[in-house]
Amino acid sequence: MEKSTILSCVLTVSSILVAIGFPFIIFIVTDYKNKREKLLEEIKTYYPKLDSFRKLIYFVFNIGIMENYDINLQRAKTEKEKQEIEKSEVYSFFSAFKYISERYSDDMMKRNSRIFSYGEVKRYKYYANAIYYYIDCRTNIKPQLNNKRFENLEFYESEHIRKAIAEMGAKYLGNKLTIDLIALIAGNFEVEIARSLVDKTRKYEKPIPKIVKHLFIVLTISILFGIILPLIFLQFPALQYCLFIMLMVFVIILCFSYIVLITGKYIWSKM
Repeated sequence: MEKSTILSCVLTVSSILVAIGFPFIIFIVTDYKNKREKLLEEIKTYYPKLDSFRKLIYFVFNIGIMENYDINLQRAKTEKEKQEIEKSEVYSFFSAFKYISERYSDDMMKRNSRIFSYGEVKRYKYYANAIYYYIDCRTNIKPQLNNKRFENLEFYESEHIRKAIAEMGAKYLGNKLTIDLIALIAGNFEVEIARSLVDKTRKYEKPIPKIVKHLFIVLTISILFGIILPLIFLQFPALQYCLFIMLMVFVIILCFSYIVLITGKYIWSKM
């Protein structure tokens, strides 16, 4: 077979690869963006409940139902005392309230309307579960809390808390305001809201499929070795060395095989 014929075949095959490959990349990227937009719309429907839950924890934390264990840590005289405080269940309970309260306070001060990251919502899920667990399953914490504080709230404190509870659901309004009620709300929030929010946020933050990068690299190589160089060699027959032509044919065969392989794996993964 003549060299020019081989070059023409290489040029034809490469042109077909590029003509199919780049639209496929555009399809994948467009599909990825559309799915992210749909996920974001779904994610934002959870935000009002998340905000109400954070608000509730913020107001409960700031009425003084528990000691400030950060101060206790500072007052600890030895490293052993610090470790005992940090390992205690009541400190973990305090840390859950503190984290949620501080994040809510920061967002309110900045008037921040944003998309919560997977790491953030995962921590909210963890701390909501911790609040429920330490009250409902570990009753030895209750004696260390100032539970009577709920019976002596100022009017504005009570209104803030009850308003936040109402936003979490009307089914909670008939219950007496106690730490058990707060734990119940936290447990339900973790099951009904946080789990789905974490799952959808994880999917939202998934990077674009690696096949896009791989296809782009392979198609770029195909353009160089299968279109640009063959066109140059066809214009300048003196440059048509057998070794160069064999190399081009080998590269294009590899590119074609790789494209078939990765597209096949991608299609299989979607079935």
